[in-house]
Amino acid sequence: MKTVNLILSLVAATIAYPASTPNPCDGVLGCNNHGTCAGTLEEGLYCICDPGYFGLRCQLPDEDPPCETMINCNGNGLCAGGVEDLHCECFDGWYGVRCQIPTDRLVTPSLD
Repeated sequence: MKTVNLILSLVAATIAYPASTPNPCDGVLGCNNHGTCAGTLEEGLYCICDPGYFGLRCQLPDEDPPCETMINCNGNGLCAGGVEDLHCECFDGWYGVRCQIPTDRLVTPSLD
């Protein structure tokens, strides 16, 4: 009878104090000590960056955003804008989202 009581006590203790649920972020997504991992494995994990940092893993400081590593203008323009609005400003002779199209390829419709 003592064995049955011991087993029941262990089962009751396990139900009353379940093991803690592991954090899905542990060992999966590091936020470089500048953010907090959030989300679920099913829906996707992401970093919520601390003030002053941005990037997929909060690896980039706000005060010096590395524009050319975030957006490529193909050497035909300059990256411009803020963290929320990076874009290419094309040099003369180039256009396109990434300054990838020479204007000599631009076809102008005839008005005749």
